[in-house]
Amino acid sequence: MNSEDVQDYERQCDSKLNQESRTIMMMYERERNFFIIHTSSFIILIMVLPILTGADNPMLRAKAKNVGDINKELKSLVKDMEETMTKADGVGLAAPQVGKSIRLCIARIEDTVTILINPVITKRSDKKVIDQEGCLSLPGVWVDVARACDIQLTYSDLKGKTQERQLSGFSARVVQHEIDHLNGILIVDHANVTMQPTTTQPTES
Repeated sequence: MNSEDVQDYERQCDSKLNQESRTIMMMYERERNFFIIHTSSFIILIMVLPILTGADNPMLRAKAKNVGDINKELKSLVKDMEETMTKADGVGLAAPQVGKSIRLCIARIEDTVTILINPVITKRSDKKVIDQEGCLSLPGVWVDVARACDIQLTYSDLKGKTQERQLSGFSARVVQHEIDHLNGILIVDHANVTMQPTTTQPTES
């Protein structure tokens, strides 16, 4: 996408917007992988980001650094990650998967996409189950992975407020998967675990 693309969309939107209207218009160009949300006073670009792949990718194997300030750049990245995850039909996405080595991920928790900044699992249940997981960074790879059934989690939200959650089942599994990404761990690293498998839905994030 270049400045000419943006200007072209601006002209198209301006021709349709009444000067007195504050209605938001959304235009989507699938080939260029970006949204433009246009109002009579501002433009917001939402990108669909490329997802890094490969078990030996250095970015996916690095331990991510803590997030510092929650600024406009971070909020823009979160929006891009949400759109990227949605288009990829995933249930979670970590910043290292889109080339940002910071401790930020998004996860579908109880059917709601939740932003997790500097997440920490403070407690895991002794009981574990094994279930099949996939990964957007390892297309076509599915691995039986053992995870704690229940976890306690602390993280900061997009307003910088500390949150605490107790998660169980599928939500707990998704969050554990995403925090693995922040520590440079991939599902293939769990491949040798031997436990009795369950029959819940697969996870891909």
